[in-house]
Amino acid sequence: MGRANGRKWCRMSAVKDLWDALSHRLTIRELASMIKGENRGNRVSLMRASNSQGKLVIYYLQESYTDSTGSYVIYAPLDEVAISALSRGSDPDKVIILPSGFSILPGPLPGKEDGGTASFLTVAFHIVESTTIRPFIASQSIQTIYKIITDVVASIKNTTDEQTTEGAMDARSADPMHIAIFPWFAMGHLTPNLHFSNKLAQRGHRISFILPKRTQTTLQHLNLHPHLITFVPITVPYVDGLPHDAETTSDLPFSLFPLLATAMDRTEKDIELLLRDLKPQIVFFDFQFWLPNLTRSLGIKSLMYFIVHPLSSAYLGNGPRKSQGRELTELDLMEPPQGFPDSCIKFQPHELRFLVSVRKFEFGSGVFLYDRLHNSLSMADAIGFKGCKEIDGPYAEYLEKVYGKPVLLSGPLLPEPPNATLEEKWVAWFGGFNPSSVIFCAYGSESPLSQNQFEELLLGLELTGFPFLAALKPPDGFESVEEALPEGFRERVKGRGIAYGGWVQQQLILEHPSVGCFITHCGAASVTEALVNTCQLVLLPRLGTDHISNAKMLSAKLKVGVEVEKGEEDGLFTKESVCKAVKTVMDDGNEVAREVRENHAKLRSFLLSDNLESLCVDSFCQQLQSLL
Repeated sequence: MGRANGRKWCRMSAVKDLWDALSHRLTIRELASMIKGENRGNRVSLMRASNSQGKLVIYYLQESYTDSTGSYVIYAPLDEVAISALSRGSDPDKVIILPSGFSILPGPLPGKEDGGTASFLTVAFHIVESTTIRPFIASQSIQTIYKIITDVVASIKNTTDEQTTEGAMDARSADPMHIAIFPWFAMGHLTPNLHFSNKLAQRGHRISFILPKRTQTTLQHLNLHPHLITFVPITVPYVDGLPHDAETTSDLPFSLFPLLATAMDRTEKDIELLLRDLKPQIVFFDFQFWLPNLTRSLGIKSLMYFIVHPLSSAYLGNGPRKSQGRELTELDLMEPPQGFPDSCIKFQPHELRFLVSVRKFEFGSGVFLYDRLHNSLSMADAIGFKGCKEIDGPYAEYLEKVYGKPVLLSGPLLPEPPNATLEEKWVAWFGGFNPSSVIFCAYGSESPLSQNQFEELLLGLELTGFPFLAALKPPDGFESVEEALPEGFRERVKGRGIAYGGWVQQQLILEHPSVGCFITHCGAASVTEALVNTCQLVLLPRLGTDHISNAKMLSAKLKVGVEVEKGEEDGLFTKESVCKAVKTVMDDGNEVAREVRENHAKLRSFLLSDNLESLCVDSFCQQLQSLL
């Protein structure tokens, strides 16, 4: 099996009863955990094993750890008497534990090249039960240990067989659903929808994932459950003015996005034929405003699923604003809509101008973007958002009242621990600096800056005096980052600063102990990756209503980051404002920094709670079932 799946399989409480012979098929759930270091998979956990009536039978203490050489998972049963004694302050050295466990070692399958597979290693120890030491081990003891180990190995083999998946076994569901997922043709939509598909497949649900034909190869490695998640390729129809080889927004400048939306709309007949053949029970979609009428005619339910939090739709959407019949103005957007559950969200004049202009943005087939979204929201059977009730609940409940239909929250959808390791050149470069001292700036694959703002950003990083890596797209009008650098910049920052125009392993860089600050455009995926790490957040939203609203939530409501100051009217930042924001979060003695660090640490701990995401996805699935 895959190395990442191997270590995850061994440490997950929800599937331990499927393979651990000592568990006697009890229901096991994690009660508490303590994360060790930067990798959230490295943790010590306390688990509770219960019978079918929910009665406590025994506890487990478990430690899991991963580094470049492999992984291990070690666990030991503890009875209630021992746990009670420990909670009263008894000496932990007097509690006897008998650990079991595995090492998960890198190793190719027989006859195959190493494709990230793993082998399991366990070692049996003879436990001395009396003070009388015998010169031999009783055959009965050997037979008992042999049976336990062979039973466990057989269970692992059976439950990870190619004809099943850990997701199917974890589902415990008598009624798995068949879900078709049809995202907007952008990697920023396709990828998070596939991540969510993996979590649904973990629970045994079958996914038909509709995507542009050539995009399959790009996303194939992210499909963790190929026996439950099937890619359904479609051809992107030709639209006059759209390059023939364009399939996603990554292939296009922003100005041509509406043509791609028109092409997506022209797939309607193909989608109808596919749905008639696939016969899913429900279809997830986002920008395809025509899809709910189609699914309704076929007797299929529809869910408009957003990969972002509900704040933006709740504050800015046509439904809450009841704007039909007239155009909204900047003055309208200065105040939240009636009944909006929050008063701390405030926008600057330049943001209001942008938000009003977006409402008039034609986004394919002659349809305004906000009309496209509003029609989808109004016609779908239900609405889904990324988020959890503890943070996003008030906005979801507000939208339920506005649209009169269920609003489901899918959980924070944390990124899976990456299977890859950081490139050696970056390991060496980051390794040359002190812990938490490097600024990492990644400004989004679809967010090019103007030349002026590109220069101000780099000069601001230089001004901080900290080492930095800036991963940027070339500014408008330039072919490369190098040719757009400010005069003399490369020489002045040599040895401590890099402006890089290529793709970088953002998730792995954010996990590096040398990174102390992350400057982000506030895209949903980037924000989530940052929040589960310890680097401090500097917020510099660029494009997209969700980027702007994410920045407001993080800075004004959650207070886990500092937004770069911009001119109220022109919306431009300066090198001084970039430097100021960075120094604010990096200064340990600063009161704002202390508050931000404390809030970030609390939110990180909350998001990394093992039960949080599992409970959110389980609840999402239960509500989905109730729609059918």
